Amino acid sequence: MMHWKREYRSLSKPRKLTDCCTCSLRPPFGRVREQLVERWGGVTAFTRTPAKGVFLQNGNERTEDEIVVYEVMVKRIDKLWWLSYKRDLETRFSQQEILIRVTAVGVIH
Repeated sequence: MMHWKREYRSLSKPRKLTDCCTCSLRPPFGRVREQLVERWGGVTAFTRTPAKGVFLQNGNERTEDEIVVYEVMVKRIDKLWWLSYKRDLETRFSQQEILIRVTAVGVIH
């Protein structure tokens, strides 16, 4: 049996998440967690130490971004649901793009 892992993170338009990345997520990040639990039955949120990215924007302008990664294990991909949820998150978090990636995971029994 194959399991699929979905995880997403914000891209572009930097947003400081430090104040929201505590052990107990505060809105709106807690809302994301709860929505994923309700829809998929579980989620792992990597929030204690936000990952930090550095990239060049507009040519040479150095920009730093902090991200929170959520991971969901599902048996089947519901692409239409994820596309809709991606658009919702981009609007909610004022992001140009939210990255959602799919990774096939083999489970050892």
